[in-house]
Amino acid sequence: MKIDVQPAWPEAIDHIAKNLSERDRAEIWAYSGKLPDEALAHSVGRSEECEVALFDGEPAAAFGCAPFGPNGSPWLLSTDRLREAPRHVLSVSQERVGRYARVYPALINFVHWKNMPSLRWLERLGFSIEPAKPAGLYGVPFHRIIRCVSQQHC
Repeated sequence: MKIDVQPAWPEAIDHIAKNLSERDRAEIWAYSGKLPDEALAHSVGRSEECEVALFDGEPAAAFGCAPFGPNGSPWLLSTDRLREAPRHVLSVSQERVGRYARVYPALINFVHWKNMPSLRWLERLGFSIEPAKPAGLYGVPFHRIIRCVSQQHC
């Protein structure tokens, strides 16, 4: 399998939105009530940089990091194809999280309490996972995930 990472473009984002994994669809809906295309447009629009992972030329994931106050909010939304190359995904993720950590004093986001694959992946990337608390539009339990670079912002 050929895996490539490129700057995002509209058709790739549309493909990912139409083929978004059920896990990501459920998490988006539980937190924001948004549809996949709305959530991706929001994330892409807020991020200074957004990239797409291509598996054999097919867009498999979009990711980036949006400003969140003085901190950054890294995000990744994917199709089910992302599961086909876990080592490569982890390697690219480690490099990108390291890059974001050089820009922001802390990286913060929220993950649905049932999204165990994402929580395990984020732990491997050095994030701390706080106990789940009601959050988002519907008050569903979400874990706040945080990776501190500067203790002042944690």
